[in-house]
Amino acid sequence: MQKPKFSFSQINLHKRCPKAYYFQYVKKIPQKFSIYAYFWSVIHNTLQKFFEWKKEKFESPMLFWDFFDEEKEFSDDSLENLLKIFSEKFNWENFWDEAENFYERWKKILENFYQNENIWDWVLPFFIEKRFQIDFWDFVINWRFDRVDKIWENKFEIIDYKTWKLRNENDVKNDLQLWLYCIAMKNLWFEPKKAYLYFLDHWEKFYFEINDENLKKSKNETKQFFENLKKEKFWALPEENKCKYCSFKKYCEFKK
Repeated sequence: MQKPKFSFSQINLHKRCPKAYYFQYVKKIPQKFSIYAYFWSVIHNTLQKFFEWKKEKFESPMLFWDFFDEEKEFSDDSLENLLKIFSEKFNWENFWDEAENFYERWKKILENFYQNENIWDWVLPFFIEKRFQIDFWDFVINWRFDRVDKIWENKFEIIDYKTWKLRNENDVKNDLQLWLYCIAMKNLWFEPKKAYLYFLDHWEKFYFEINDENLKKSKNETKQFFENLKKEKFWALPEENKCKYCSFKKYCEFKK
């Protein structure tokens, strides 16, 4: 019998509110189109393309005679190219009046991101949007890394991009997804030395030293997620800020 597959986003949604998980994945209620979800996709696709250029340039530097080859493509990791990629990925037809504000805001964020990333020109992205599967007891997690950098021989850092606003440092340190990334990286390839969340909207990075206590805690939380699914436990965790932006609030009797 094939094991059921889940993504980190499903596990995170269940952790945030099992009732919302129930509406989305059990009842399969269609969600309202979200400009925030769309921008998450656009930003990830933009950075993926940009770092593919950067990796190619690092691994295959142009030789002198290449410049005289008219058919030779040049890897372009310039700021201009980063913004060009963003413009090409962005589809104005998907939006309403607030689209221009989002576009200009995230264009500025990408400009700042590029200036910050130039400090780390020597770092080689090892994985970019790398998909993977990992067994967890009776189920499989199927997801992808945003980015993994090789900082030294057999030393790697996991980077997870966040497009939502920073809440508080304690929430960051308890981010289940990041710790599960560490488990996946350790089991499938190499043991990571560090992991961090990169809040693009604030240009802030929060580093984590890998430790066994948090890895064990994350494994237990993930196991509990599957146990609750089997028992069909879908209780509500209402909070004003969560309920305000929830796609399923009109269906939920527990909303605040």
